[in-house]
Amino acid sequence: LGELNMLYGTVDVAFMAGSFADVGGHNPLEPAAHGIPIITGAVFHNFSEIYTKMFERNAALLVNNENELFKTLLRIANDNQLKNQLGRASKDFMENNQGGLQRVAEYIGQQLP
Repeated sequence: LGELNMLYGTVDVAFMAGSFADVGGHNPLEPAAHGIPIITGAVFHNFSEIYTKMFERNAALLVNNENELFKTLLRIANDNQLKNQLGRASKDFMENNQGGLQRVAEYIGQQLP
């Protein structure tokens, strides 16, 4: 756990493993923090709320099979503007959704006498 976080800074795109099988996908926030494009398969129930919000903001791409994955990887590899746009969107998503723990702590503190 956490070992991939070091490697995300060295790649151009991240495919989230476990999303073509009934594993449930992996955490997209680690690659998002590095501002790289994120691709996932359709099985992402472990992080469904995060992915749904990322899809709405074009911060992650959904592919349904290996053929779509290959085509998407080629498209990103051949289009620096697209790669940069997707990377910015993922980083913006991460930055705009930070501080949840602090907000919860402040809310709890306001509720206590």
